[in-house]
Amino acid sequence: MAVYHMVLFDEKAFIRNRIKSLLSLTDIRVHEATSYSQMINLVDHDTFDVDLIMADLNFEDPMLVDKMKEFRDQHKNVPLIVFSSTASRKVFVSAMKLGANDFILKSAEDNVLMTRIKRNIGLTTPIGGQGTSGDKISINITKYLAGEIRKAQKGNYALTVCFSSVLDSNSEDASIRVSPRFLSQLQGTYWETDALVSLGMNHFVSFFPFCGESGRNILESKLQSIFETLKSADENLMECKLVNDYVTFPEDGLTKEDILTKMIEEMNTR
Repeated sequence: MAVYHMVLFDEKAFIRNRIKSLLSLTDIRVHEATSYSQMINLVDHDTFDVDLIMADLNFEDPMLVDKMKEFRDQHKNVPLIVFSSTASRKVFVSAMKLGANDFILKSAEDNVLMTRIKRNIGLTTPIGGQGTSGDKISINITKYLAGEIRKAQKGNYALTVCFSSVLDSNSEDASIRVSPRFLSQLQGTYWETDALVSLGMNHFVSFFPFCGESGRNILESKLQSIFETLKSADENLMECKLVNDYVTFPEDGLTKEDILTKMIEEMNTR
């Protein structure tokens, strides 16, 4: 029987105990780290191969972020889940920029955690990016972004990327849970060449090929109009707003790193 090894980095003992308890009856062995250096030592341990890293990262610490970038360059083949108590849009994009395979809120229910951990470790089969509620990520969004940029480069066309969040109308609360039905209805209004990738409960990224910087105002009007229409039929969205930030290849950058850096800059100007 195969045994899988997961390194869990979190400073809080009760969080680590929750994950260990959740996985205690599975074939996944949890190796705990209470610091970044412990996590590195465990991943570089020569007595077992690490199949998954699950880490609570402080993206406000530039030194830690730089170290993690170097670490990810050395361990690109090990899936990374960013496990956070913060549903901030900037944290989400920072995780994407780092090359995280998934982003899970600590408030997620146990069945969501179990499903997402198993999927990232390879114990369940990805189903294309639109799963059931709470189970949305089945592709590496940064790889997908890099692929779309390569296609735009070869085809010599513009590509606009839109990072969207459904937030509480009276605050920047990003813990709103959006139903899969809403996302399906939204994607149904897109052109065939457009794509929508859902990220967690209330964030999603849209890709609009052949749309340059000059077309972003039209896109914004279209998305807000669609959202208002869908909101009128969904009472769970009545007190919500749709917040979008846009970046465009090649005007805003030529690589996925450029695009994600520009996206964070756009969010900082709000």
